[in-house]
Amino acid sequence: METERFHSLIEKYLSGKTTAEENAKLRAMMDEEDAAQAFDEYAFSQWQNASTEMSGIQKERIRRKLLIGIKAQKKRLFRRIFKWTAAAAVAAIAVVIGFVAGKGREAEANVFECIAANGQKSTISLPDGTMVMLNSGSSIRYSSDFNVKNRDIDLNGEAYFEVARNEEIPLIVSARQMKIEALGTKFNVRAYNSEPEIVTTLVEGCVKANADGREMIMKPAEEISYNVKSCEMRKYDAPNKNHLIPWRDNELFFNNNNLKEIGAILERMYNVNVIFEDESVTAYSYTGLVRNSSLSNVLDLITATSPVDAQMYYNTIKFSRRRKGHK
Repeated sequence: METERFHSLIEKYLSGKTTAEENAKLRAMMDEEDAAQAFDEYAFSQWQNASTEMSGIQKERIRRKLLIGIKAQKKRLFRRIFKWTAAAAVAAIAVVIGFVAGKGREAEANVFECIAANGQKSTISLPDGTMVMLNSGSSIRYSSDFNVKNRDIDLNGEAYFEVARNEEIPLIVSARQMKIEALGTKFNVRAYNSEPEIVTTLVEGCVKANADGREMIMKPAEEISYNVKSCEMRKYDAPNKNHLIPWRDNELFFNNNNLKEIGAILERMYNVNVIFEDESVTAYSYTGLVRNSSLSNVLDLITATSPVDAQMYYNTIKFSRRRKGHK
């Protein structure tokens, strides 16, 4: 790794002065084995150089961002090029450059994004001490004003929250058409764009859910769902009180889910493609808890409880109707 050259290209890119050839060189360098460490070094040096001119509050904000092990990106700037997860450094540079560009004035709020890709999960500690666990195919976004002016989070997908208590600034999760407000509690929100329902499950404490102008207060082991098609909002006891958040414990709970719905879950959880040789098999439905949610265990449950075969080709699962005489 040509460290000095790498740092020079980063600085030039962030100021918008790189050529197409230099952008290609930077992308290639970022694929090198020691790129993450070199990028961290650059971020910390920028923070140290800028910090002498900053107020104590500004320095503390940047220090916190450096300590958060997340994939944080400045809106528009980093999304296209930085592919690896030296995210704390990215967050630091976003804040530092905003400060330097403002020459000491309060910089505009930056937007940070934390992502768990298909087949992955991610645990994040937010600046206020709130812990967030992202399920596969999910992301959250929040601004650099978080825990200063607000505690607002935008969720796409599914996440479990253990909220640090702050009675002055409530934590508000916006998940499609639903908003969930909490002061200090534990809850889960599932809001995948591919699913018709948004579901909040309360583990501990109390939360307030709002959708379409309607408000409901939850108690532990309750769920609130909002159907984006019918606009129906309802509250009910969680169907599996002993396993309220199964995905967090590497479990899967099916509650009369058909095979089409399960196929979408498998694609997300295991980063695979699912195809149906016979569409009629998608009508089979399944209920039960898979305690060890390895892919093989899930497929065994499906094939053991219905006349369906599952074949795996590389990263593709093919479901078909079981022929007579086959077990």
